[in-house]
Amino acid sequence: DARLAPSLNHDWLGSCERFLGSEFIATLVGERYRQVYGATKRHEALWFNRTVSNIDWSIYLSRV
Repeated sequence: DARLAPSLNHDWLGSCERFLGSEFIATLVGERYRQVYGATKRHEALWFNRTVSNIDWSIYLSRV
């Protein structure tokens, strides 16, 4: 029943947290891989969220 399926995350960090907490993933690929891959993707997401895009810079920050 599709109504029982968990919804997908709409943000990168939330997806990383769900990946890191997933027993299914640990069983599928192993605990060590889950931890390393999840930590890597979390680091990438944090870096991306701290980056100011060219659009943000040109619209907002160039006026400051």
